Amino acid sequence: MQEKVLIVEDETDMADLLKYNLTEKGYHPVLSSNGREALEIIEKEVPDLVLLDLMMEQVDGWEVCSSIRSHTNETIKRLPIIMLTALSEAEEKIIGLRLGADDYVTKPFNMDELILRIQNQLRKKRVEDELMERLRRGNDIPALFYHEVKNQLMLIGAYSHLIAKESITRDKKEQFSEILNNTASAISEYLEGMSLFSKLEKGEKKIRLEKFSLREALNKIILSYKNAAVERKIRVETDYTEETNIVELNSIAMKMILSNLIGNAIKYNKKDGSVLIKVEIASPSVRNDKEAKVSLRGRSPKQSMFKEGSRLVITIEDTGLGIDPVDIPHIFDKFYRSRSVDGHIDGTGIGLYIVKTLVNAMEGEIEVESTLGKGSKFTITLNSAFGIENRKRDV
Repeated sequence: MQEKVLIVEDETDMADLLKYNLTEKGYHPVLSSNGREALEIIEKEVPDLVLLDLMMEQVDGWEVCSSIRSHTNETIKRLPIIMLTALSEAEEKIIGLRLGADDYVTKPFNMDELILRIQNQLRKKRVEDELMERLRRGNDIPALFYHEVKNQLMLIGAYSHLIAKESITRDKKEQFSEILNNTASAISEYLEGMSLFSKLEKGEKKIRLEKFSLREALNKIILSYKNAAVERKIRVETDYTEETNIVELNSIAMKMILSNLIGNAIKYNKKDGSVLIKVEIASPSVRNDKEAKVSLRGRSPKQSMFKEGSRLVITIEDTGLGIDPVDIPHIFDKFYRSRSVDGHIDGTGIGLYIVKTLVNAMEGEIEVESTLGKGSKFTITLNSAFGIENRKRDV
């Protein structure tokens, strides 16, 4: 089956030249002369790759790229994008990379080189499609690793290439270096989390607790989802007290739990929606009226009640799609996907299972309340030691 390449180019001669060469190489080219038409074609035909000119009237290439990367359909969201432009400034390339372009070619270009770049991107897409299919069929943790870190690795490669250029300023190099460091840290934390999850899944019982700043971890996670929230005009608000700043839990587990839940709250939200993250200390009596909701929890089989004393309660509430009541008893099952999103928004169906496993390992509880079409609220309750932040303390 021929791979379909959408050519978004308003110069007729250039579009015809690209069409001819791609046809000669065995591809199925589809032409579009403007961004609005291109987005319509993508919705109807879903190409395998997009060759995207930047300088177009009405809807330009920047807007098309942003629309693709913020799409709720994961297949469209992951489409390889190669930008074509007469602009050669490093700043313009940075904008394209930040918007999610996979590659960037400056006009005039060598056609053989462009064909090779197309072949490389399509090869990567085939590998990723195969891994995603393996994930949908069953338990394939290596495929999950690849899916989660692929975009971060691409960013590292792109920014490393730009830093190596002699033409960029010292300030830009420092800015790009900071992005590289943050991206590398995100990958490291994700792999640490998955390593911990894998050990727990294999039966390891012990989980190390340490004091750390929950507020700092939470703010860092929210910042990592800033672009996704801004693109869809989703407000992210926090509400917490000073007493909940320093906690004694497993920092790796908590970062992975919060990242999954906040990411889902944004991903499955509506445009112009909101996410409220609340952290508070609650007494034992707060949860007595909820003990009957066993089917909604990710509770450890060995634990029936919390120990006496104050507990940390974290709620993440969104105004999104909501969860079908039929799905709620299974929402924490491995590879289970709610019917309200399955087929509309792609995913692996393992995130909430990971969250439940990590919460249980810290002898905690998680429950969900949801109204279809109105949103969901996840509540995590954990035993923890609390303390006001001491700036001299190494946490």
